[in-house]
Amino acid sequence: MVMIMDISYDHYKFFYYAARYGNITLAAERMYSNQPNVTRAIKNLENELGCTLFVRTNKGVELTPEGEKLYAHVSIAIEQLKLGEEEIATERELQSGIVTIAATEVALSCCLLPVLGEFHKQFPKVKLRITNSNTREALSVMQNKAADIAVVTLSESRDIPKELSCVPIKEVNEKAVISRELYGFKKKTVSMTELLEYPLISLSRNTATYALYEEWFRSHDLTFSPDVEAATAGQIIPMVKSKLGVGFIPEDFSTGDSIRVIPLKEKLPVYRICLIKQKAHTLNPASARIEEMIKKCADNNCR
Repeated sequence: MVMIMDISYDHYKFFYYAARYGNITLAAERMYSNQPNVTRAIKNLENELGCTLFVRTNKGVELTPEGEKLYAHVSIAIEQLKLGEEEIATERELQSGIVTIAATEVALSCCLLPVLGEFHKQFPKVKLRITNSNTREALSVMQNKAADIAVVTLSESRDIPKELSCVPIKEVNEKAVISRELYGFKKKTVSMTELLEYPLISLSRNTATYALYEEWFRSHDLTFSPDVEAATAGQIIPMVKSKLGVGFIPEDFSTGDSIRVIPLKEKLPVYRICLIKQKAHTLNPASARIEEMIKKCADNNCR
């Protein structure tokens, strides 16, 4: 059985630079040390390995056959360590790296996009990967550690998996909208009962938004039974413009002249945009900076 030796890493570094430059003095300068220290480190390494690694020449030092064998391995190890150090330093300075974010469409439009725009402006060399998910999918992605952070929409009652942390970022108020050509309300304010005279457009029933509206309608003794279900929030406005019925969208969403906002007597449900991350996971520098910018943006109520 071969015994594994516990040899100082510094001894190998002194050996590496002496072999690379073929000169003890140059190795000492590269290591910010002095010639006696380099000579002592190499002698200790030779004693621990039980062989001679260098022979002296008129020009400096040359590797012995044993030294050449050792250098073939040590040079690879030292160069890989240097590359690792450089990579970490580069990421720390946000000159490289990748950030993966799982985001719902509403969270992306109402909160995340201005942050990403500013981040990319400041750190153009960091790559951004944004996955378009509903809330359930985004939470699953975070549980599987397939994204650095998630920015999602959540109702107050929604449970968060115990391994994830949740920071509320912004409240989202909704508005009911309808095509101007369909608008037929004569009153200044419209009740939900009157609203139900029109077809309803909603996100699909596998989304948290659908469940939120279903519960909200139930609390008002009404049945939530949308006639049209959209896969994404971005599809609702074109459907409303196409006169398919009444849609519910965030107040931050712009609509254009062809759509009217319905003044409701009842206040529509409110949900939050939240920042999700792994409790036990330390974010890389780029992800941590985006997290900081999201929180700052929320404090300033930016759009």
